[in-house]
Parts: sequence; structure tokens; C-alpha cells
Amino acid sequence: MDFVGSRIGLNMGGRTYFSSSEDDFVSRLYRRSRPVEPGSTILSNSPRCQAEGCNADLSQAKHYHHRHKVCEFHSKAATIIAAGLTQRLCQ
Repeated sequence: MDFVGSRIGLNMGGRTYFSSSEDDFVSRLYRRSRPVEPGSTILSNSPRCQAEGCNADLSQAKHYHHRHKVCEFHSKAATIIAAGLTQRLCQ
């Protein structure tokens, strides 16, 4: 990724010209710390069920389960405990 020629400043969309030392700083900001292998999944970014004691993966779940952050099993329950609070799932 080459961001040197295409950066836009915060001055109402006007072009901002950076010195070479600023170019190095900005390029380090856009660089990844570790290369990510294609096909690998990062567990911290994958959606998980929020019900207490459940950590089901929601990456292949239906839209309803993503939206409410519960797995299919817990979506059928009348109430769940999430983050220490009892929550009702309206059916």
C-alpha cells in the first residue's frame, strides 16, 4: 500500500504535503505489525455468543444471531445472562 501520494489532510479535504520524516512516520502507522496469513482467522475478531459460559462462533450464523450476539441455542431461551445481566430475548 502506498499512501504517500494519496493522503488527504484534515484541513477540509485539502491536500497536505508531508516532509520525508513525516512520510516515514505515516508509513509506519499504516504498516501491519505482523503479516497475516491468508485464510487464517483471528479469534478476537470473530463474533461470539455473549451468553455467560457460551463461546459459540457466530461467523456462519444467521443474521438474527449476529444482530443479537447469541447462538441458535441461546436465541431459543426465554432469558439469558450476558455480562452479568439477565436479558430477555423477545420471540
